[in-house]
Amino acid sequence: MTRKSIFTASTAAGLALALRAHTLLPPKVATHYGNSGIPDSYMSNTYSLLLWLGTFLFLALLFFSMPYLLKKTRTEWINLPNREYWLAPERRENTIRIMSDYMYIFGSMLNGFFIVILWLTVIAHKQTPVQLSTSGMLTALALLFAATAVWLIQLFRQFRLPRSEMK
Repeated sequence: MTRKSIFTASTAAGLALALRAHTLLPPKVATHYGNSGIPDSYMSNTYSLLLWLGTFLFLALLFFSMPYLLKKTRTEWINLPNREYWLAPERRENTIRIMSDYMYIFGSMLNGFFIVILWLTVIAHKQTPVQLSTSGMLTALALLFAATAVWLIQLFRQFRLPRSEMK
């Protein structure tokens, strides 16, 4: 399975969960929670659905357009370790393919995070009174931060200079 297809699947899963959550959530949905997980802001279920659909569709638009945007972006505007080497004309196309794959991975990570947050919201509304799992939220954030750190390390390792180019 390619990184792009994993991103596509995570986007589809997010959209499907948003539609399913719409049927599971009450007419008034908690949208913000205090430190203890008690809601302090609400919106209608319809607006909540539109917000979640918009979030997943925006991410899809952003990450699916990334290869095109990278191809059209001037080299000096791309922030990449060892940019001059990796974006040299003979390597640029392959570098953009690799960068796009990394962006699909990151997009999948974000989709996964938002899927967990949406599911935690559904679970919160099954309780009386409504309460978001603080430990669930903190775990989701910690996993996103850890995955982002690993992703960044891999990205920097991918774009270090080859030994043959080091002086």
